[in-house]
Amino acid sequence: MRTRADRISQGAIQLVGLGYAIPGAVVVVGLLLPLGWIQQVWPASSAGALITATSLGLVWAYLVRFCAVALQSVQSGYARIPSSLDDSARMLGVTGWA
Repeated sequence: MRTRADRISQGAIQLVGLGYAIPGAVVVVGLLLPLGWIQQVWPASSAGALITATSLGLVWAYLVRFCAVALQSVQSGYARIPSSLDDSARMLGVTGWA
């Protein structure tokens, strides 16, 4: 993925980066919209109360908000690895995950 990212992974990276770029109130509305849909489809489920009234909702919101910061640091670390390292590994016979 580091050397040749496909469209799906590039789209996922951009989608994750949006959590830090947009205001917090918009993030909250974006997180609560799927819960409203779940409560409409399954009124007997307690998914809305489970996510909004417990620490699971806080974890979910923090992941959406700050996952972009962690992703940017990982990407900058990957950018510092020279491509000659991949080429030399390929010459030594490494074809993928071993």
